[in-house]
Amino acid sequence: MLHRPVVGVDGSPPSDAALRWTVRHLASGGSVHLVHGTEGYVDSVRELLGFDPHDVAERIAAAHLDTWTRGLGRTEHSAEAVAATPADAILDAADRLDADAVVVGVHSHRRWAPHHVGSIAAKLLHRSSVPVVVVPAPEGDTDSGADVAGEVVVVGVDGADGSEGPLAWGVAAARAEGLPLRVVWVLDRHRDAAAVLYSGFDPTTVRDEMAVTLHELVERVGVEGVDVEEVVPVGYPEDELLELAADASLLVVGRRPIGAVGEYLTGSTSRWCVARAGCPVAVVPTAARRPDR
Repeated sequence: MLHRPVVGVDGSPPSDAALRWTVRHLASGGSVHLVHGTEGYVDSVRELLGFDPHDVAERIAAAHLDTWTRGLGRTEHSAEAVAATPADAILDAADRLDADAVVVGVHSHRRWAPHHVGSIAAKLLHRSSVPVVVVPAPEGDTDSGADVAGEVVVVGVDGADGSEGPLAWGVAAARAEGLPLRVVWVLDRHRDAAAVLYSGFDPTTVRDEMAVTLHELVERVGVEGVDVEEVVPVGYPEDELLELAADASLLVVGRRPIGAVGEYLTGSTSRWCVARAGCPVAVVPTAARRPDR
């Protein structure tokens, strides 16, 4: 499925989980590029030892990158350590190499703030022009999202312009994994259902119309060779998606720009899913190009 992914690495369990997931989903002939951003401790090292930041990056590359890539085996790959913040290093590499996705690991925060996302992942989600796959690291002795085999690929859409991108990405993932696809469009209990109630429309009729529109979207994108289930539940989008993705190997959601302040104040469905899902989550910008088959 992936042809030119960029993976953020630092030798941590989340990093290892992200790398394992990427290798599993690499298309034949694909190549993985690993990036480690050194800024954050470079300044203190430079002050103490008088090293140049780029010299520090080279030393880190020489000391650790071979170890971090050992599990790749014969997988085609390249690696670099860059004197920049991890997010900047990853985004620069993705742009320079025309990556089709960025993959990072995160510690699970499901026991903490429900919308908390690691700082690197949060920056990537906000700034990346290509899909970002966030892989949860293991909790204790449990397997990580990279290792648990799910039964379905789940895609959340909202019927707006840009829904085709995430859906096409989900179709490609389901086809590559040989799994069925579950496409979900939630009638938002707080926003949509209230509007329906006060407008005098019959909620059942609205759901039926949404189901028709959803089916048209699925047919327009094309799902040849993939078994598809189309679902239009009523509830809060984050909760419904997480419940319907409980058995998923991958959850795919879209992201459209709403501004940093708006996202901070209200949160977003994509950030909520990344923070809470037990499986990897692919966040696809609505303007992203379709994945290669």
